[in-house]
Amino acid sequence: MDQPEYMDNETFPAKLLLFGEYGVLLGSAALSVPLSIFTGKFMAHFQPGTVGEKSNTELKKLRDYLIKNDFNEFDLASFSNDIENGLYFSSTIPNQYGLGSSGALVAAFYYKYAQNAINRNETNAELINLLKTKLSAIESFFHQKSSGLDPLVSYLNRPVLVSNHIVKTVNLPQSGMHIFLIDSKTKGNTGKNVNNFLKIIENEDTRQIMDTEYKTLINNSINSFLIENESDFILNLKKLSQFQCKYFAPMFGNEYIALAQHGMETNNYILKLCGSGGGGFVLGFSRKAAAPHWFPNKRIITTN
Repeated sequence: MDQPEYMDNETFPAKLLLFGEYGVLLGSAALSVPLSIFTGKFMAHFQPGTVGEKSNTELKKLRDYLIKNDFNEFDLASFSNDIENGLYFSSTIPNQYGLGSSGALVAAFYYKYAQNAINRNETNAELINLLKTKLSAIESFFHQKSSGLDPLVSYLNRPVLVSNHIVKTVNLPQSGMHIFLIDSKTKGNTGKNVNNFLKIIENEDTRQIMDTEYKTLINNSINSFLIENESDFILNLKKLSQFQCKYFAPMFGNEYIALAQHGMETNNYILKLCGSGGGGFVLGFSRKAAAPHWFPNKRIITTN
């Protein structure tokens, strides 16, 4: 039996959306960073009965979607041939955990099969925006509505800021804040969560609150984070967490709302949604490394 082998040496990291969940759909700013502790890459010759076989089956569905929707700027003939010869996506990125597992796959696909791919080192804002649009169209196969931000961050492997509808790469500050993830041990469903959110904001009053208060909280959190104003950042982040606990309670869950409130009361840490929530990871910030006794029996992952 053939052993699994790498198709090439390119790996694509997970992403971590620090700020902008749901708000980015309304036009707020968003800041997303690569998370290289989880990665994915194409491999060949899956072994029957493994996750590689399941991945190969999903790639066939992606191929059919791309062919049906005339994605002619990609070498779909080579993609199809590779699939029939055992292509699969090998990934350590947890599925449905808010870390962009589908985004990494889309980034890998674009890198390997785009016939005139935009370079991964590109810095021109216009080309980066174009790239985001292209990646968004592909990722729509996985989510009915994709901003394209996840695959963009994975593809560029650099922090990306979306502000005033302009997308650009940025350098992160040398912040003293510690960023960590709490494993909820349950999977989320981005497509379902996004659809629920879109239904919620059909209510005019709720839409108004999201368009004004929520977007402002996101923007202020990003701005204070990037300019390294720690006191303002903590204040903004607390307000953002409180807002999410109130208006996104189903995505948080009662257990994590209680933990978030406890963290703010003790000034030990601040929690917020990681991606669309509803499972997956919960994102935390603290002045010092997360202490195990803060979250008994929870798996904590340090990201920086």
